[in-house]
Amino acid sequence: MPSNTKGFPPFLFPSTSWFSKWLKCPDKCIVTDWPWQKQSAFNRFYIDGPNGQQILTVPVKHPEKDALASQIQISYHTDWPSLHLKTLHSTYNNSPFYEFLQNNLEDLYKNRPVYLIEFIIQSIDLCLYWLKEKKTERCDQKTCKLLQLTDIELKKGFFNDEKTREYTQVFSYKNGFMPNVSCLDLIFNEGPLAKAHLIDF
Repeated sequence: MPSNTKGFPPFLFPSTSWFSKWLKCPDKCIVTDWPWQKQSAFNRFYIDGPNGQQILTVPVKHPEKDALASQIQISYHTDWPSLHLKTLHSTYNNSPFYEFLQNNLEDLYKNRPVYLIEFIIQSIDLCLYWLKEKKTERCDQKTCKLLQLTDIELKKGFFNDEKTREYTQVFSYKNGFMPNVSCLDLIFNEGPLAKAHLIDF
């Protein structure tokens, strides 16, 4: 892996600014051994819900101290996959492109990976598939240059240096425009135009 490769944090269904930076970067990879941080974008993502910003979380088993993202295991004590699907369906069922992508999303949630990093990579690759981009490449901290993130960026999952261009959201009439939610929101609302929006971000 070339030394100038930029290492991206493994965020779950990342934000529009994450994907914007990813698409603009020629040499990049997902850093699977990124230091774990609880209550962060590693295991949760944000959507534009009917009552404002809504968080969807993947529960994890209690990690060891100083754990890496690649070591975190998913907890299936609750049926969170069904809850996620119901929430996404109720939120985006009236968006222009959700019905055409729904089956792909349901197939993803049928998987039951042991490790969180596998579900994260699958979530990113699904969005890249919809954007007609190639799958991610994995790397570790020693083989790339880590993107420098603040604590708030790690928790919220967005990059402060990426500006947000507005697009029509399902609840824009009620909530106004909500920036930097999961890229799912952009894809379900803009469909084929989502990629151009991210590149021109």
